[in-house]
Amino acid sequence: MGFLSIFKRDRQENIQNLQQTEIREINDYETKYNELLEEINMLKNDLLAMFRKDAYYLSLSKIAYTGGVEEAEIWIDYHSGRISALTAPLTRLFRIIGEDPSILEQILLEEKNKAINDILSCEKIQEALEEDIKQLREAKDFKEKLEQFKKLIEEGKIR
Repeated sequence: MGFLSIFKRDRQENIQNLQQTEIREINDYETKYNELLEEINMLKNDLLAMFRKDAYYLSLSKIAYTGGVEEAEIWIDYHSGRISALTAPLTRLFRIIGEDPSILEQILLEEKNKAINDILSCEKIQEALEEDIKQLREAKDFKEKLEQFKKLIEEGKIR
């Protein structure tokens, strides 16, 4: 009987060790999966930031080109190429993560609107600066006229 009880005990220990090993392996796989998913998300965010930047500059370049800046055509080609190159990997990453890749189209529209708003605000700033310059010139003209008036008073031509 001693032999059978030893055999039975060894079998139970082997089963416990096997179960613990399987649990550790499952935990290791879950940890590796979570780490991989985190890395994929970080990669997606990095590529998405580049995509946003290129979409913004593409919109600015298109606006400049329509405004008559011929040199902007080169930048349109450059940023269009970069957006095309980033679209495929980003689409795959979105699908891997389970997100909707149509967000890329929304980003293009958002960045276009942002570029338009930035240009409009620049025009407003430029108008404000031109108004300030006009006021400074008027103040300078007034100061010059005041000095001429003082000079005429000192010379006794005006009392």
